[in-house]
Amino acid sequence: MNEPPAAGNRLLVVDDEPAHRKMLARALQEAGFEVEEAAGGLEAIAAANLRPPDLVLLDIDMPGIDGYETCRRLKEQERFASTPVIFLSGLGDIEGKMKAFAAGGVDYVTKPFFLEEVRVRVATHLEIERLRRAAELHLRELDANLARLHEVEHFRHDLVHMVAHDMRSPLMAVSGYLELLDLDGDRLGEDHRDYVAQALDGARSLVRLVDAMLDTDRLESGKLPLQLADRDLRAILDLALASLGPASVRRLVLETATPGRIVVHADSEVLRRVIANLVANALRNSEDDAKVRIVASTHGARARLEVHDTGSAIPDDFRPRVFEKYATRAGDRGPHRRAVGLGLPFCRLAVEAHGGTIGFDSGAGGSTFWIELPTPESAAAPA
Repeated sequence: MNEPPAAGNRLLVVDDEPAHRKMLARALQEAGFEVEEAAGGLEAIAAANLRPPDLVLLDIDMPGIDGYETCRRLKEQERFASTPVIFLSGLGDIEGKMKAFAAGGVDYVTKPFFLEEVRVRVATHLEIERLRRAAELHLRELDANLARLHEVEHFRHDLVHMVAHDMRSPLMAVSGYLELLDLDGDRLGEDHRDYVAQALDGARSLVRLVDAMLDTDRLESGKLPLQLADRDLRAILDLALASLGPASVRRLVLETATPGRIVVHADSEVLRRVIANLVANALRNSEDDAKVRIVASTHGARARLEVHDTGSAIPDDFRPRVFEKYATRAGDRGPHRRAVGLGLPFCRLAVEAHGGTIGFDSGAGGSTFWIELPTPESAAAPA
């Protein structure tokens, strides 16, 4: 162990026997400590209040108040609560040691003692106290930094919510006008129809982003109540795909692995947006001419929806963060720049709010994002 330098450390040696006290004080002074002496408990308390020591060496058997009481009175003062006290005694019985530690001592040295042993114990406890204070200071700094981070996060949250809320109305208006232009496309030239289609696709993407911002916040704070009922999964799927626009729909391949109607216990609007986000994510991560496959099925009392893309595999180091807010990955090979990272977090929160699960598999052939939702049978089953 590397012992700290003694310089700057003030010790208080308390012993009613002058010979013992002075011998110990001299040995500690020779080791480089600054030493003050006291012949009894009350004198020690007065000396400590006048010049607070870094450590106290305290004899137990003294006239007046003994070492135990002296230590207790010192420890009653907040300024000495962490000051190390090493007890000195000619008795080595267990009861005496237990009383010493109960009074607030950190160590117990039995007389007669080796001066070098006392010096090493003093140095050790001073170092422990120094490290404790450093850790306490570091903890206070961490608490202050954490408080500042909470303030910044709160400000960011409020700013994002305000901007998203103020953006939604004009975006909906722009999207509506573009849809009218798209419906009246026969009056436009081919180039202009393409421009309108691209603008409409961009406007819809921005509306989805704003909705994801607002509803992710509501889901996290429990302020988005779900309107749960038995719903036709295919009907919700059709609504979700229609919201993506004709250009996107042409790239989709739908499969139903389970014959018949698949019913889920869900909020149709929230689930529509979950599906739209998953499909938009798959389209964004695939090449322009690549197909995205959507498969609906049932597994026991759960309905399952899978969205398969043919894009590049999700990097291993990014996989734990896929469903985190604002998480984006560098180096995507898809033709479109990635969104800001709110679609998948919204999906996770929404699916889990339904009592469902969400996950993904990714490899060289692309990625598959899947959700499983309760069916009416599982929703009605007792917990």
